[in-house]
Amino acid sequence: MLYMQEQLAEYRRNPSAPPHLRKHPQPRIMWLKGSGLKSMEGIQVSQVGMKKFVAAWNEHWIRGRGIPNVLMAQNNQTKPIDNSVVPAANEAGRQYEENGGTVQ
Repeated sequence: MLYMQEQLAEYRRNPSAPPHLRKHPQPRIMWLKGSGLKSMEGIQVSQVGMKKFVAAWNEHWIRGRGIPNVLMAQNNQTKPIDNSVVPAANEAGRQYEENGGTVQ
């Protein structure tokens, strides 16, 4: 993944800033994995609950910092790029190996 981030550096707002060293000052929940519940209904209830929790967390005020979603929007260093620019996983792996990398 870092290999492709470096290959696509020209598309970043600040190409000289390495994306893998970027600091993330706000505690922002991006995703959460399975709930461990066995029934489908329990999983659906859990997923709805987690979506609400994540949304609420990302909108709450953190003393001395601010609101995670607002902080993320202010510090956003991304810009949209066309999907055609990003190679498929197998092609990215091939390119990486051609440039001396090892895919395990």
